[in-house]
Amino acid sequence: MIDSSIFWLRVAACLYAVGLLHSMFAVVRHRQSLYPVALGAFRVGAVLHAVSIVELATAYGDCRSTIFMKR
Repeated sequence: MIDSSIFWLRVAACLYAVGLLHSMFAVVRHRQSLYPVALGAFRVGAVLHAVSIVELATAYGDCRSTIFMKR
């Protein structure tokens, strides 16, 4: 379970890198032709980052959402 969490975190980091490359190209070339692609990559990266955090918390047994379910 921890290995899959690290995998999703690495995939999210790669998708964040797409957004970083877009911002560097936008500064250098003053064009934003890849903006929809970079925004989509950032959104998917953010979701996978959240998935990684939840999987890691669940693996360690410290998922805060389970506390609310018990009450």
